[in-house]
Amino acid sequence: MSGSIGFDSISVIGQGQFGRLLAEHLAQHADVRVHDASPATHPAPGTTPVSLKDAARADVVVPAVNVQHLSKVLDALAPLVSDDTLIADVTSVKVEPVSLMLDRLPNARVLGTHPLFGPQSVAEMGLRGQRLALCPVRIDDETYASVRAFLGGTLGLEIIETTPEDHDRQMALVQALTHLVGHAAAELDLDDLALGTLAYRRLRQLATNISGDSEELFDAIQGRNPYAAGIRARFVEAVERVRRRAGD
Repeated sequence: MSGSIGFDSISVIGQGQFGRLLAEHLAQHADVRVHDASPATHPAPGTTPVSLKDAARADVVVPAVNVQHLSKVLDALAPLVSDDTLIADVTSVKVEPVSLMLDRLPNARVLGTHPLFGPQSVAEMGLRGQRLALCPVRIDDETYASVRAFLGGTLGLEIIETTPEDHDRQMALVQALTHLVGHAAAELDLDDLALGTLAYRRLRQLATNISGDSEELFDAIQGRNPYAAGIRARFVEAVERVRRRAGD
């Protein structure tokens, strides 16, 4: 099945929540193959479950795995993919995974991506209008233009082009800082108070949202972003300055 993306086949490796979401939407436009290390995992509707070897033969291969598992997946793919294969990760940090893809797959085309949405936001608001960061690190202009046109035009995503370094600098604030505050608020176990202001309710909501994070996500956001430690240090210094102003 030839899709408007310009590729005949796409493989999604990993059928967790996001991998299934991705595969299901792509299956409307191309022949989508899926592979998961667990044989008990149910593939997304409209997709074809295949072996890793068959998944690696697709025109586009998307490792939909956490950054902690990306190196292992890339090592397994390395002897299987062809030189013109396009590899696109979907991890929430970019410096480390892009470096891994460039190193482990020296001849493949490489596109770093970070979908700034997840299954919950798509279920509530749909896919169109959601934001997607793209890092075109080793990809020819024609292929990149085709992919970008598909993502922005056909799928209706808002594309933000960036570099892996600038992406992680921004995510150190957007993710690492907000998740740090959210986890700290969750540690306080804030009650739903009758006198709670809008700001207080928003803080409780942030704590609720963040409390569901897995340890792998926490590690990815706080430990795998090279700029996160600096932001955490600045935040602690800022809290100390505020404490001194308060008379502590």
